[in-house]
Amino acid sequence: MLFLLSILHRSSITENSDHRAISRVFEVVSIICQASQGAVSLVEALRRTGNILGSEVTTICRVDFKTPVRPVKVISHGLHGSGKCSSRASEVSFARDVCGEFIGDLYMGSVLSARLSDVETNPILVEFYQQRRLSETIIIPLDRRNGVVDVLELHYLFPISVAELEHLELIGPVLAGCWEGRSLGLFSDALLAGSRAIRKSQVSEEILSVENPFRLSRAEYRVCLLLSRGLNNKAVLSELSITMATLRTHLGNIYAKTGATSQSELVHMLLVSQSARNIHRIGTSDVA
Repeated sequence: MLFLLSILHRSSITENSDHRAISRVFEVVSIICQASQGAVSLVEALRRTGNILGSEVTTICRVDFKTPVRPVKVISHGLHGSGKCSSRASEVSFARDVCGEFIGDLYMGSVLSARLSDVETNPILVEFYQQRRLSETIIIPLDRRNGVVDVLELHYLFPISVAELEHLELIGPVLAGCWEGRSLGLFSDALLAGSRAIRKSQVSEEILSVENPFRLSRAEYRVCLLLSRGLNNKAVLSELSITMATLRTHLGNIYAKTGATSQSELVHMLLVSQSARNIHRIGTSDVA
């Protein structure tokens, strides 16, 4: 009798634990639904999703499968790091390499599993796995339209259990349905917001600081210095004894390194950087 009660007790605990696990997993559905309507930022939604599911890195990738290169745009969050947005074609996407030319044919909401052996021909993905000591990646296609496919990727330190996989298979189609009904331009807006945040953080590094965080050449540094002092192009040309063509070349290189898109934006960045440096100096204890 005691033995039977013990079995029933353990069964009850297992059942309750399973219900709690399923309830937690469906929290992810709620989070993604909120994010799809703009109530929560995508980076925040990925952070919370990673916390619930225990994924070390949680990512939404947009893969363009119309072209042979299949460029990728990425929004991701690391469990032990900050959010990140990127539109570089070389950005990490396991779905692109694992599924290859068939990525456009994936069933939305399905759950695929990948490991290091599945991407060993791609040194970027191998390095990504090894640096973070990952063991398994779960791929869930969310939506396909206009030649691109959006994919949720969950990167784990340890292989997930059969029960965890079943839970993901349970919510996969629901996540895809939520994402399909997302607000127009949601992903692109999140990428743009992330790029702006990155640019602002770069400005705080002080373009003209002695550390030279943007790796400007001596000539590029001098151009920035003169622009920060309020000199116009004519005055810069005279001061440096260079032609307009040379100045355009320097400016093009500076834009590429700092992320500025125009001379007016560059000047703004220089002035903001200079103001921040002056405020810092005023606040130091050794200022008379």
